[in-house]
Amino acid sequence: MVDFKTFPASVLPVLYGAAYVFYRTGKWHLMHTLLLLFGVMCVQAATNMINDYFDYKRQADTKHRAAEKTLVSGEVSLKAFKRIIMLLLTVALGIGLYFSVVIHPWVLVVMTIAVTVLTLYSAGPLPLCYTPFGEVVSGLTMGLGITAPVMVILSGQVNESTFMIPVPTILYIGTILLTNNLSDIRGDLVAGRKTLPILIGEDRAKRLWIVNVMMMLIVSCLLAA
Repeated sequence: MVDFKTFPASVLPVLYGAAYVFYRTGKWHLMHTLLLLFGVMCVQAATNMINDYFDYKRQADTKHRAAEKTLVSGEVSLKAFKRIIMLLLTVALGIGLYFSVVIHPWVLVVMTIAVTVLTLYSAGPLPLCYTPFGEVVSGLTMGLGITAPVMVILSGQVNESTFMIPVPTILYIGTILLTNNLSDIRGDLVAGRKTLPILIGEDRAKRLWIVNVMMMLIVSCLLAA
């Protein structure tokens, strides 16, 4: 229901940001790191469920996906499904409130923006997942929007590294979504989505995937140097 296989997309940016802070300061803020991990996992799970909810409402998920979609299979009622989404978002909000008190109020502002964008990814009259902008939006929201706040929360500093270090995670998240959209290109065509692989064609999207991976490795090496 929460789609655990997607969690590396949110967990790795937290660990990456925490590792960088440890490398620069020599300090490991274990409790704050664990809270951040739990918070982003709650947001990731809620986002996955929101996506499934709206796909179900639009009938984009048909019975052939019952083995992986709990709403389609009927294993969980729609009412219980929505309650679990609200519970996950409430827990994430509580963690955001904690950091806004002990660190800075802007933490809650950043978190609210991120959750809003991730919700609009699936919700609304024209969800972002139905457009060619999903890779860019998800890359910025989860790559920059997770790694940079983690670094600031754990280090208490904002400088050029705050915006440079997250670049590999921006490429990483965008590439994950590009991979997903490539594998779903047939189903997305049927559902009426206009994802990037559909817009530019499967062959160009595969070449873009290779470029993204190469850029991620090159940028990582340059930052490490």
